[in-house]
Amino acid sequence: MNEKNLYLSIIYFLVNHEKLRLEKRTNQEVWFRNTDNIVYVLERNDFPWKRQYIERTQKFLSDFMQTYAVKERMPQVIRVTFAKRVPYEFTDQKDIVRFRSGQMFHYIVSEKISQEKFSKLGMEFFHLSDPVTYLENTDQIEKEFFQLPVTEPQISEVSPKNMVMHMQKKAVINPIFIIIIVASFFLWQKMESSDLYKLIDLGAKFNPLIVEGEWWRFITPVFLHSGILHLGMNMIAMYYIGQDVERFYGKWRYITIFILSLLGGSIASFLLNTNVSIGASGAVFGLFGAVLYICQYYKSFISPVYRRNMFMLIGFNILFGFLLPGIDQMAHLGGFCVGFFTGVALGFPKQSFDFKRLTLFGFLLLFLVGFYILGVIKNTESAENDWLAGDYYVQKNQYEKAYIHIEKSIEKGISDQGTAYFQLGYVQANLHEYEKAIESFTSSLTYDNRNELTYFNLALVYAELSQYEKALQMIQKALEFSPQNQNYIALKDQILKQEAID
Repeated sequence: MNEKNLYLSIIYFLVNHEKLRLEKRTNQEVWFRNTDNIVYVLERNDFPWKRQYIERTQKFLSDFMQTYAVKERMPQVIRVTFAKRVPYEFTDQKDIVRFRSGQMFHYIVSEKISQEKFSKLGMEFFHLSDPVTYLENTDQIEKEFFQLPVTEPQISEVSPKNMVMHMQKKAVINPIFIIIIVASFFLWQKMESSDLYKLIDLGAKFNPLIVEGEWWRFITPVFLHSGILHLGMNMIAMYYIGQDVERFYGKWRYITIFILSLLGGSIASFLLNTNVSIGASGAVFGLFGAVLYICQYYKSFISPVYRRNMFMLIGFNILFGFLLPGIDQMAHLGGFCVGFFTGVALGFPKQSFDFKRLTLFGFLLLFLVGFYILGVIKNTESAENDWLAGDYYVQKNQYEKAYIHIEKSIEKGISDQGTAYFQLGYVQANLHEYEKAIESFTSSLTYDNRNELTYFNLALVYAELSQYEKALQMIQKALEFSPQNQNYIALKDQILKQEAID
């Protein structure tokens, strides 16, 4: 049988057996609706299966939900596609494929279907008792059908609660963001991902510097990654999830969701995590949150397979973050929550931005500002924050700043007092405050009298003060722990020579 004749035979059958409203008609597609609010969509297949079928289905959903966005309830849909053959995924079903997604019932009918099966389609698809007759000659029927008047759908006044889906054909902003992030990794970061202090200089989230006013560190981590694998995983997730978010929400909503999720993840990490943090994960999890809202809002029309896959993907990534060390889970959860509630607040294209949404969006911004303020207060009072700042400034040879922060960490009761006093002594020695350095190193030994580096640095300080006897005592202590250490041996020889000269 011929797929065009199959298509026209069904149309002829419906026109003559049902009182239907003809609401849309093209050369390849026709929409009917009956008094029970059931929409019959008949179409001919002239496109390759798989990817294009999925894209065509998404476009159909967009057109359908914009057309039938009624206040009471969405129609049930019976969609019948006539094709020369069924998709190769269903090779075990030669003539007809049936499946359901939400309130849509899909049927794909091959032209290889038998006369007997075809005659029963009226009963199966449309619950009519009469059999369908296959028409060999359809030219006159086609001509008459295209002369029938098309009735515009009766659409009620659009309410903010209406489920209106407007999907863009392609995502534009998402791939641009991906290109910028990848280019930043290779051009700006230059793939330098092992040097922690270099990453901080490039803009990693580092709490002490944010407290000092470098708020832009909430944004710049998105351009930094710990390696090709880290970058690749984030960009793959962003590619697949981000394009759906942009197509459902539209361009400016997508940009808002991405930026607020990035900020939300960074602020959550600033408040709850003291570690240095980099990566686009907070923003990516915000896209996950936005997709979760899509799946809930459109659950009657989105494929259960898609929803199940999204739930599994989100759950796996959250669990993955808890199980593996070194992952900033606070940034993930913060970005996810902000992405979800931003999606709720902004809604979808064609929806009005009502008072409730505006209020939710306002509260969301207030929460972000509030968490930022809490983060500043918490980190300002934190001894660990001052210790991290001091250590960073030591690595940058900025000893005056390091001195201030390390002293503060000791005053605030840093847990590892021994290491803090050692670092303070090291800074004082570099500032030529040798007497204070001796006091600090001595204090460090009260917490750990087996630290050979402390004895080594004390020997250096005593040597600078020309107190060679004490210097030799200290270096001898260090040699007791590491008798083969060439640095210790060299320093001992140098002290002996200097003592002999003096």
